[in-house]
Amino acid sequence: MNRLFYILTFLSLAIFFFIAMIDIHRFIDEATRNNRFLRNSFLSIANVAIPLKNKILGRTVDDNIMQLQSTGVCQFCDFTEASMNGFELNGVDIRNSNLSHVNLSSVRMSGARLNNSILVEANLRGASFYIANLAGSNLERANMNEANLSRSILVKAKLTKVSLKKASLRGAILTGANLTQSNLTGADLSSEFPFTTYLHKTNLNSVNLSDANLFEADLRSPIQTNLYFCKTKMPDGTMNNKSCN
Repeated sequence: MNRLFYILTFLSLAIFFFIAMIDIHRFIDEATRNNRFLRNSFLSIANVAIPLKNKILGRTVDDNIMQLQSTGVCQFCDFTEASMNGFELNGVDIRNSNLSHVNLSSVRMSGARLNNSILVEANLRGASFYIANLAGSNLERANMNEANLSRSILVKAKLTKVSLKKASLRGAILTGANLTQSNLTGADLSSEFPFTTYLHKTNLNSVNLSDANLFEADLRSPIQTNLYFCKTKMPDGTMNNKSCN
């Protein structure tokens, strides 16, 4: 019995040491190349194992913030309820991290990698995510008013009930994103990329859709008044220049 306990303890410590020492995303990318199922399985395990390892080691949210500021990398980290408003975090890598209820107002995260991160009810007002990667992230009920998401990647991101008033999504890639019941009043959605996203009960009042590609988009259920159309490709393939000067 004692021998089995020591063996299991040794194996656990070895796994934790291995996880702590490697770039987990790079390891997963190389180990699961061309195998999406295996990749998703590894990520699911890492989502449990790494936070557990950090908890056993007694790592706090403040420790994670210090690591992020010093190295620019903190994957699978817990930042829950942290206050980082106004921080300069351009180019950081916080993929698969938990940023629920975090205050990131006016933060600068241009070029940051936040793939598959959780930002539920986060305060992102006035933050800059220019060319940032938020693919697969959960931003449900976040405050993103006046945020800069220009050229960002929001593929399959969950943006339900998000407030995006006067936000800039100019050139953003929203393929498969879910904007159900979100408020985009006064937002800029001009983009050459196809607007294939979910817009059920989305508020699109006074939205700028110049140069937007709405081909085959479903605009029947969103709330839409005072939309700006100029060089806009409509769902039926026709061009709309109604608002051009």
